Amino acid sequence: MVKKEVKPIHYLIAYIKKWKGKAISASLFSALNKIFDIAPEVLIGVAVDLVVKKNDSFVASLGFKSIDSQVAFIGGITFLIWALESLFEYLYMIEWRGLAQRVEHDLRVKTYDHAQLLDLDWHEKQSIGNITAILNDDVNQLERFLNNGVSQIIQISVSTVIIGFIFFYIIFQFQISIGQGWGGTARRMDGSAGPSPSQLKLDI
Repeated sequence: MVKKEVKPIHYLIAYIKKWKGKAISASLFSALNKIFDIAPEVLIGVAVDLVVKKNDSFVASLGFKSIDSQVAFIGGITFLIWALESLFEYLYMIEWRGLAQRVEHDLRVKTYDHAQLLDLDWHEKQSIGNITAILNDDVNQLERFLNNGVSQIIQISVSTVIIGFIFFYIIFQFQISIGQGWGGTARRMDGSAGPSPSQLKLDI
């Protein structure tokens, strides 16, 4: 029976469970940073909606009827978004860097202890440069991955989900605005026809 190979990422996830709280908080800060990083683009759409629809805009529906209050609202939201985006960027950088350094130190100590317990024959067959590369370079690569790579993966995933949802919502609103809706689209996709001329005459 062939054993199923365990992927290195699964080993890494299992290894950092002792710092589970720090990993969760770092992931949360990365996700929030990406949300507020996307928010200014959404805010541009809100500003365009305000210019086009004026008193019927989304901002006006929140109770901001005057021009001054609407401009103040847009300005305040803009400041808040950029402030939170910068705050969460600082927090996730601190959290991931701290987690990476803890994992790096713990792994290097355990690797060194393991090397000390190996037989003398193993050490004679290994070059000093190879052992040094394992203890230094390989562990440093893991530290760099935790420091930058994981956060980038989380942010790309969050960005994909949010942008996909926004486009889905825009398409839905566009279909409603042209009087089609999802029902008419579904009927055309499954090939069903609309009412026959005789049915139209009866309805009239």
